[in-house]
Amino acid sequence: MADIVRAEVDELVVDVSGDGVDSIEDDWVARKDVVELCLMFNRIRRIEKLDGLTALRKLSLRANRITEMGGLSGCPQLQELELYENQIERLAGLEGLASLTVLDVSYNKIRRIEGLELSGLASLQKLYLAQNEIGEIEGLAGLPALRLLELGSNKLRRVPDLKVRLRVNRFVSIYMAIYMCMHAYMSLYVCMYDRYVFMYSYI
Repeated sequence: MADIVRAEVDELVVDVSGDGVDSIEDDWVARKDVVELCLMFNRIRRIEKLDGLTALRKLSLRANRITEMGGLSGCPQLQELELYENQIERLAGLEGLASLTVLDVSYNKIRRIEGLELSGLASLQKLYLAQNEIGEIEGLAGLPALRLLELGSNKLRRVPDLKVRLRVNRFVSIYMAIYMCMHAYMSLYVCMYDRYVFMYSYI
């Protein structure tokens, strides 16, 4: 059963977490003034029926069975998208989300950082890609507002000369020589804040 909560600032939140549902139901998205939709810990396989949710700012689909992103073109105000712990293999289907600032696709099956450059994600500031199968840092040139990139527990073998355009219209170059055995996995955390860059790594 959906829990509908109206916050103090008169914002509508719909929470259907942990109900074991298989798909998004019509009555959850019937109200066009929903600002937050929380559907965590279910068995949802597809993002659908969201057309017309023009006020939606946050969508949480953590711990479901989603295999691909999409079905979000009708949510132009979406700012936060949480798809942590699903079965997504590709970073695609995010076109038109110009307001998106936070994207979390940790704990999925993504092998490459590609598909974001041409998606028009001009506002994306935080990108979480931990615990995937990524082997190379790439595909970040089209993210001008990016401030935080998390790549912990992937399959990175090296860190190349990484250039990311920041809000101050400067380039930050990151280079680090990594010495590790051939079969070791590396955890990497890159935090970019204005002109300052912090990198933490461990094997």
